[in-house]
Amino acid sequence: SISSMTELSSVVSSSSLSKLSENSEGETDGKLVATENQEKIPSNVTRTGVFKLLESIDSLSDSATFESVLQHFPPTQESDLKANGPINVLYFIVPTTSIGSDESSNNDISSKCHAILRPYMSALERAQVRRVTFSFDKKTDDGFDDSSPATFTYRAPDFAEDSLIRSIDPSHAIHLDLARVAANFRVRTLGATHTT
Repeated sequence: SISSMTELSSVVSSSSLSKLSENSEGETDGKLVATENQEKIPSNVTRTGVFKLLESIDSLSDSATFESVLQHFPPTQESDLKANGPINVLYFIVPTTSIGSDESSNNDISSKCHAILRPYMSALERAQVRRVTFSFDKKTDDGFDDSSPATFTYRAPDFAEDSLIRSIDPSHAIHLDLARVAANFRVRTLGATHTT
């Protein structure tokens, strides 16, 4: 049961409203049950973020390079993975590679990044990586400097691109709550430029 307004607010704002009421035996009205958001990581769990600057996206084709990046994550126990799921994040920043602002350029680089991650899925799982983000410089046709990089985020367990937040930093995207919007609507970007 919910014993305070704070708990009620937390349950109502969670994305799993369907679990709010459960009928118990013999009762005709529903019983309120507090649910927890499965996306949240407990605050007492130490999380690690690793940032790696790359000369080229092709340098990740060398397995030794990729494995050396993963060595920066602390060793974890199997029980930790079961209790909390993947908790770490990995950023690859490629400032020397500029990509176009058009959708086909973005789709090409997204496919390339996904292909690079595919052979390392088990290694990413062992390192408890929940999210891999690639950031590139954007090339503009109008002569103005784009203030935000081209950002592509891939989430565990299959490390497919989360295209809903393409070109939005994942640490900021959570505040937009786009997943809740996308649950009820078809959402896509219209080529707008994101600024900081």
